[in-house]
Amino acid sequence: MCFSTLVQTVLQYYEEPLSLFGSGFEMSLNLLGNKSNFSTFLKNLLRGKVVMPSKNSASFLSTIGHLDDRGSWTRTSNREMELLGTYSFWDEVQNYSTLKTGTDLDIPWYNLQGVNGRVHGGFIKALGLKLDGTWPKSTTTGEHRHAYNTIAAELKGHFKSNDRTKFIVTGHSLGGALAVLFPAVLALHNEIKTLERLEAVYTFGQPRVGDERFGEFMKEQFEHYGVRYYRFVYSHDIRRLMCLL
Repeated sequence: MCFSTLVQTVLQYYEEPLSLFGSGFEMSLNLLGNKSNFSTFLKNLLRGKVVMPSKNSASFLSTIGHLDDRGSWTRTSNREMELLGTYSFWDEVQNYSTLKTGTDLDIPWYNLQGVNGRVHGGFIKALGLKLDGTWPKSTTTGEHRHAYNTIAAELKGHFKSNDRTKFIVTGHSLGGALAVLFPAVLALHNEIKTLERLEAVYTFGQPRVGDERFGEFMKEQFEHYGVRYYRFVYSHDIRRLMCLL
């Protein structure tokens, strides 16, 4: 058993207690994480009106957010956005939802048929690649929903209702890796019309997703379809050292 597989097995075994600890720790930081929060907490405690932070609130910060010393975070928007849906996608290789621990640690490189270069095995499998190296033929298999197929189908549905629709793909960390791999799988499936609607790809804290040849392949695809690519990193983030694209 290689080291990455051993680490992955250990994390999967302790997945539930680690998840509970992380959620509790993050919640406590938002409840007591700074002086203003702490004083407000004490006042509400004395009044019997303690308000628990909501993870859906714009002011809720992750653990990394509390460590960031660049000042308070603000979230503003000039447009109202409609939530079209949320999904928990299935990873056949990991045998569980891609939202859970493990995908990042599936380290071996994978030769993706039809694409120049090699890609990160865990990330490409999280998009829906099957054990036999093929892609699902539908959005769902039984109770399981596949990421690439679902997103591609959603986009095509919007294109039918509006022939001027453009879209942007974005993501953070694992989501950033999937965001930059999504156009590669579109190219693999020769989804020209969808690629022509892709305006830009924005990633935040994106880890390395492929080797140098794959980087050149993606550069060619972006240039061919006029897709803008922006990768945002924090200077102290370890993923910055693993930048490829």
